[in-house]
Amino acid sequence: RWERSKPEGEKMTAPFAFSQASVTYKKSDVEIEQKIMDSGFNQVLFAPFAMMMAAGYEKETADGFERSVMINDNPGCEEWDGDPRSGDLGVGVAERFFVQLEGGGVGDVKTLRTVLDQTDLKKLVGLK
Repeated sequence: RWERSKPEGEKMTAPFAFSQASVTYKKSDVEIEQKIMDSGFNQVLFAPFAMMMAAGYEKETADGFERSVMINDNPGCEEWDGDPRSGDLGVGVAERFFVQLEGGGVGDVKTLRTVLDQTDLKKLVGLK
């Protein structure tokens, strides 16, 4: 059973406005932090992720990989490092939100996808 921390949030107004909420899930030696960032349609915030989310991006190393993925018709990227068994999964939603999961002690990125599946991405699309 996953234990969830108290959600935290923050917002910033300068040099550009954005807000972010985060929560941490723990189960045995596994810890996953989930962040949801609202960029307010500011594409400058998406720039660092744009290359990673570009269709066809892929990089492999001896211990892991980075690659672009599509998750429920949303562009994203996933990373895996077999040693120390850590992963990162991020998805852009409606060119406004960025949902990111960072996991330590996870068996593979499927664990991160399982947590992401519990997030209602369609509800984010409907926010104004």
